[in-house]
Amino acid sequence: MKFKYPSYSQLVELRDHTTNEWVENYKDIKKLNGRLFKSKNNDEELFIPASGFYKNLSLCMERKLACIWSGSLNPFTPQESYCIISDNKSVKRHGYEEHTKRCYGLPIRPVLFE
Repeated sequence: MKFKYPSYSQLVELRDHTTNEWVENYKDIKKLNGRLFKSKNNDEELFIPASGFYKNLSLCMERKLACIWSGSLNPFTPQESYCIISDNKSVKRHGYEEHTKRCYGLPIRPVLFE
């Protein structure tokens, strides 16, 4: 099996073809919070844990912010990349409205590549 970063188009697909909700204690695991995406077309689900991110070597927003990078750089500013950032209120699709600097340590959620 091979894995890779999700692409920009896969983030768009996640945005356009799923419903999502903030979940606390996912699968009855205490303090495991995050965003649960459910496909509108089948029974598939994707859980992104609220693991926060690193900034200046410090962990920020643990259990409060669910984030994932894409492998797609901003073509105009390559120090920035597309990502999804979510709190308990909404999904912020950075890279659609704005870009996020790659120096922030957002988690990586690889996808299967065949």
